Amino acid sequence: MSSDEECELLISNKTKCYDASELHPRQSSRLEWAESSWTRWFHLVLWWWVSPVLSLGYKRALTDDDFDNLPHDDECSVLLNKMLMYDWMKTTTLVVIAQAFWKQFVYVGLLLIPLMIARIAQPILLLHIVSFIDNDQQNSSITSPIAGYFYAITLFLCALSQIVLYQQYFFRSARIGLRIRNALISLIHTRLLSINITSLNETTAAQIINLVANDATKFEDFSMYFSYLWDTPLQAIIIYGILCWLIGPLLALFGYLVLTVFIILQGIFSRQFSRFRETTIVWVDKRIQAFEEIINGYHIIKMYNWEEPMKRRVLEIRQHEFTSIQYASYLRAFNIALFFAIMPIMALVTCGGAFLINKPLHRIIHQVRSLQCLCEQRG
Repeated sequence: MSSDEECELLISNKTKCYDASELHPRQSSRLEWAESSWTRWFHLVLWWWVSPVLSLGYKRALTDDDFDNLPHDDECSVLLNKMLMYDWMKTTTLVVIAQAFWKQFVYVGLLLIPLMIARIAQPILLLHIVSFIDNDQQNSSITSPIAGYFYAITLFLCALSQIVLYQQYFFRSARIGLRIRNALISLIHTRLLSINITSLNETTAAQIINLVANDATKFEDFSMYFSYLWDTPLQAIIIYGILCWLIGPLLALFGYLVLTVFIILQGIFSRQFSRFRETTIVWVDKRIQAFEEIINGYHIIKMYNWEEPMKRRVLEIRQHEFTSIQYASYLRAFNIALFFAIMPIMALVTCGGAFLINKPLHRIIHQVRSLQCLCEQRG
């Protein structure tokens, strides 16, 4: 028997340790199926594409094989190939993300336009309903029952549209953020596999863990709130024009002065949040680095009985980390309390301004309520 025949015989008799055909193949992505045709928009709006998994999870505990495959655009290999198309030596991460995902951001941002219309229309319709019930001829020139039914039905449709569009916006924004995070993590992993030993020794494990666990994850929050950079000023201008029509320019200006102070405080708090976050990240790096040193040198620590000094060192670093997190939590709690107090404060300032200019309060009570509704919709 020749050597080639022996080699062929050995290869043919070799059994595979892992055979993918023995596993149960997953079902193709229902989300990708629903997005493949505009005729299936009902499945997307009512979330029918996820109903089989939810109903199965209601009956028994879900396993890994019960879930669908990922859509093709959400796979890490596809996202990684998209990121590798750019020259990372001549550009920054933010520019690459903008070039790779700007179309998706525009598509998701367009959902905010009908959502903004539905939000702004609800307080105005509520004002017309109250004026219709009170038979206020100055605010509602039509007193037939048809007008009341029209206002009520339109208010219901606006509220329903807001619920549907709000969920779709946040789902698709979070999906973009997840794509960005997975693309960056895949890129970091690829770079680590191809980096030379000298450069790898200059990078600590704490820095890599921070990039994957903290920095890349922040793009999820960024994607969900990025579109509000243009949506918020546009809504502020539209709402101010509506308030000028309802309660007059001067009283609307009083309410917006309070809102301006609130925005300034938000800017101050955001700067403090950034400072505390940077401090927290520094102490997290030190803690992870300390744990890495302890794990690598545990035999020396045991030999010289250095357990207690190492324990005190880790606890000291952890205490500094907790202090930064605690201060950030205090600011976050005060920020949330201020958010819930801003609407009554704006109503108080508006009514106080009406009292100072000798405008009867009973004439603007419904308009002030509309002001509060508009501010709640902005929140």
